[in-house]
Amino acid sequence: MKEETKAQLLKDRWGKLRFTAAAAEQAVLISEILPNYRASFFEFRMAIGAAGLVKPFDWMKWNEPQLTAEMAARLSQDKVWRHATRIVRGDRFCEGLFEAHVRDKSLMALARRAYELSQTEDGWPLSFSQLDDSDLETGLVVEGRVRDRIGVTTGFREQRTNAANPGWDFQVLWNDETCTMEDMNEWHLVLPLKTLVQLPDCRSAEPRR
Repeated sequence: MKEETKAQLLKDRWGKLRFTAAAAEQAVLISEILPNYRASFFEFRMAIGAAGLVKPFDWMKWNEPQLTAEMAARLSQDKVWRHATRIVRGDRFCEGLFEAHVRDKSLMALARRAYELSQTEDGWPLSFSQLDDSDLETGLVVEGRVRDRIGVTTGFREQRTNAANPGWDFQVLWNDETCTMEDMNEWHLVLPLKTLVQLPDCRSAEPRR
């Protein structure tokens, strides 16, 4: 990702939340060889607050079960911010609570659910409604994770019917003249640049045995 693109991505509170959530998950996977991995956790915590997910309420008396990744995928919008608040505030009294929820990936799942509920409709990002074509414009710049891997959207998209992995795929024509279908869940639209950027890949961060 280009530095200019990343800077614009991090100015978007939802872009920042999604990016830092993925970066924190990467940090968990390589924490054994990354001395400063907790910096990623701190940035994720700040992004949760910036996204408006930490609000005043009597969280100490809230009797909901502790958050799990499986639970997060089914939560209502009201319960999403309540869980986020209880974890962030609770970490002040129980040190390590926030990190525990990062390590079990429940907070990443909560961030995904928050984005899904407030920033998508039927799985498609609402940010596209601010472009000329609210579905998917042809020719949007696409920046992949691999350095210098640049492409453009062809305008084709299709909704997946797999209940285990719901969402949308869209087609990219890359600068090496290959075409691929990409999972929109792994991308974020940087509106000021009209550019789609690929979020960090947690799977590729797993240490080799």
